[in-house]
Amino acid sequence: MLLMIATPSGPEQFFAEVGQLVNPEQERNENPPPSPGDIEKAIEIALTKYGIKFSLS
Repeated sequence: MLLMIATPSGPEQFFAEVGQLVNPEQERNENPPPSPGDIEKAIEIALTKYGIKFSLS
């Protein structure tokens, strides 16, 4: 589960840019998880373009 609070508005555009549509009716192996490279690219976009910082706590 993920809880995200974004204020002021704008960071939601990050999810629209890097997100991928998933068809829940497909088998799990047809919806593979993102690769480590994909995750690194998304984090870089979040930081540089949208000013989003990730914190694990």
